[in-house]
Amino acid sequence: MPGCASGDEAYTLAIILCELLGDGCQRHPIDITATDLNPEALAMARNGVYRQSAFKEMDQGLRERYLIPKGGEFEVVPQLRDNIHFEQRDIHGGAPLLNLDLVSCRNLLIYLKSGLQDRLIKSFHASLQPQGLLFIGQSESLSFIGNSLFTAIDHYHRLFRRRH
Repeated sequence: MPGCASGDEAYTLAIILCELLGDGCQRHPIDITATDLNPEALAMARNGVYRQSAFKEMDQGLRERYLIPKGGEFEVVPQLRDNIHFEQRDIHGGAPLLNLDLVSCRNLLIYLKSGLQDRLIKSFHASLQPQGLLFIGQSESLSFIGNSLFTAIDHYHRLFRRRH
């Protein structure tokens, strides 16, 4: 998960996966690597403490399962936090992560020029396992190169599967 900022979406993804797996969550451990360049944002993400107002639209049952009230804040339960590894990483440098099932890159491509977008999409393609998934932001789209490397599963939700 490149460009994870303060970790909100990484924790949301972990919650969704735990809910989908149910009791199987322990038999099939979740391993999310979330990266960002900003050390302050990563410190907040690792801490896993957020204002309660950030969860006002979250189902109460989910809040009770995955968050611990702490004054005017919520802390992500340790079992969920343990599934996510936050790393400081530049999206344009270093060795890519390999054998990934999913790359969730929402609302990062919009900040990049087309040449950098294409380079990043190629890197995602190389990082994903065959049939791996790419999830991008609602206001983002893939270029010609991106569409040659990925096929749309759900255009509306911007979910794509790796080709070849």
